[in-house]
Amino acid sequence: AHFLDRIAVVLSADSNPLSLEQRIDAVESSIKYRESPKDFVSDIFSETDQMATNIILAREYLKDVELDKSQVEYLVSEAVRADTQGHRCDLYACQVARAAAALEGRDYVTKEDLKTAVQLVILPL
Repeated sequence: AHFLDRIAVVLSADSNPLSLEQRIDAVESSIKYRESPKDFVSDIFSETDQMATNIILAREYLKDVELDKSQVEYLVSEAVRADTQGHRCDLYACQVARAAAALEGRDYVTKEDLKTAVQLVILPL
């Protein structure tokens, strides 16, 4: 538990089975790679470049993203309900909600951003 207290976001590759759409995407990607590895890698690099650009822009948006009091209260109450120890979980959840908004190019946090924060920070504990 002490170690998990130091990690902001916990992701698991095993927790949720892939949806039908995700499995189809995986098969199609595998087929595309087998048919043309160079094209596949080129597409991946293009997607990676776009992600890097999105992250750079999100860092700029993040400066302006704020949570209102009711949003902080929601995240704290979810952390309390999950019986978390200390305040790191609450703080990380607030940071993740803000980051989720920034990644979408917004300077405000939505309910979906709050749900994302709960799923990534609070529920895995």
